Amino acid sequence: MIILVKRQVFFRRFYGILHTNLYLAHELTLLLDIKVVMSKKDNTEQAILQTAETEFLDKGFALAKTTEIAKQAGVTHAMLHYYYRTKEKLFERVFQEKVDLMAHSLVATLDDGKPFLKQMEDLMGAHFDFIAETRSCRFFF
Repeated sequence: MIILVKRQVFFRRFYGILHTNLYLAHELTLLLDIKVVMSKKDNTEQAILQTAETEFLDKGFALAKTTEIAKQAGVTHAMLHYYYRTKEKLFERVFQEKVDLMAHSLVATLDDGKPFLKQMEDLMGAHFDFIAETRSCRFFF
């Protein structure tokens, strides 16, 4: 029981540190097969981000409405405003998550022992593989 509590405390701190990059934290919990309880704030923020991504992809930045994003995410418009202040900041956050995801994919291919041209080929291949695997990202890049 003490080990379980220590693990929970560790991963709560871990999630606090990696709050801006939930993707990596999620991957780590899958690798370690550990259930981590996210706070309601994290769940709300993730719901907003997922809904905003869909809205921006479907309608584009200009036609996306924060009132519709809030409605689809199941939060009030005031709550969405509390988290992100403006539509521009919300879009920046969605875009930054996609950039982080792509950067993680590209960095994994780097190897100091390879010649420069081989590294470039691997980076280009990883980029196109990433775009093919994550279809929604192709609209961001």
